[in-house]
Amino acid sequence: MNTLTPWFQLIRLPAVFTLLADTLMAAFVVQSLRPEVPTAGLVAAGIGAVFAYLAGMILNDVHDYPEDCVLRPERVLPSGKISLADAKRAGYVCLILGLAGFGIAATRMPENGAFVFLPALFLTLCILAYNTRLKETFCGPFLMGACRGFQIQAILGFTAGMKVSLGLVPLAIATYITGLTFFARGETHAAKRPGPFAMLLSVLLMTAGVGMLYPLVEGMPAEQVVVLLAAEPWRWTMLIVFLAVMVFFRGIAATFAGPVAVRQMVKRSLFNLFFLDAAITFALCGLPCACVILALMIPASLAGRSISAT
Repeated sequence: MNTLTPWFQLIRLPAVFTLLADTLMAAFVVQSLRPEVPTAGLVAAGIGAVFAYLAGMILNDVHDYPEDCVLRPERVLPSGKISLADAKRAGYVCLILGLAGFGIAATRMPENGAFVFLPALFLTLCILAYNTRLKETFCGPFLMGACRGFQIQAILGFTAGMKVSLGLVPLAIATYITGLTFFARGETHAAKRPGPFAMLLSVLLMTAGVGMLYPLVEGMPAEQVVVLLAAEPWRWTMLIVFLAVMVFFRGIAATFAGPVAVRQMVKRSLFNLFFLDAAITFALCGLPCACVILALMIPASLAGRSISAT
């Protein structure tokens, strides 16, 4: 366990469970809408998503290594707990395995293969672009959001051809993560910290990401929505409004409370993905599947006691 702990720190283990929530949400939706999709294909896509995410997290710290040596020498790579060379190898191996997983998934249902593999290819390119040249630029947060969006879309690709509003799901999550990534820049030291106006815009972007889910239920055929929401769609409206208001006011409060509060808000906002994914899953797949998503908060919270999620 002592040997694995630095790797758990490097991949931000608590955050990995948010990726699992995204992946399970997409898989549950696919199974609900297209039960003929082979389980092996969904499993392969899920494995691909996990490896791609691990690659992104590892290569992120590889990219930050020169800066961390000066500003954050206690981190895993600058402290020598894991060598830079080992981290690079692990990152690129995970990237290859991630793309391979999606490739295998695409072959399980050839008629939808392109809709699975092409988003996975774009996901890979976004990971490379973010972790080589564009992380510190204005485009960086958009690439981070795109990574989440393409990861979800690669799995939802199995539903290609269905006239449903599923495109809102990866777009909403991508927008939310983009805003969160901009917001997270506020937890850095003063020289790089955005001003209050920029922080406010990032909070609005997160809130907009939540709001994008509002048309999801109305855009789906009634038989593909849980009976409760199909009969009383105002319940979905209230749920989305509640989640959006929570994100907005918590973000505003943290903006004016300093970097420590921002850091705490970043973790809470990341964990909000459990609620967003559970809400989507509940709307299209039912309460039991949504509870599985929410249950992932338990290991994420336990891991977060000793390992940072951001």
